[in-house]
Amino acid sequence: MYKCKKCKNFTELGEKMEKIVVKTRNKIYTKINRRGHEIEAGTGWEIVKEIEVCKACYKAHCEELNE
Repeated sequence: MYKCKKCKNFTELGEKMEKIVVKTRNKIYTKINRRGHEIEAGTGWEIVKEIEVCKACYKAHCEELNE
């Protein structure tokens, strides 16, 4: 049982928690070569913030993304 961060309702006991990514940021991944210098190895995304939501809010969020 937990409180949904989107609709503020308490869920039923045993209901699976879903997570929605709210904020991300760009990330440049580096690696160290044999000479000890950092070189760019790739770019990607990191999750900054995610919220726990109920099944109904998660379903509504997925439908918004598919439109």
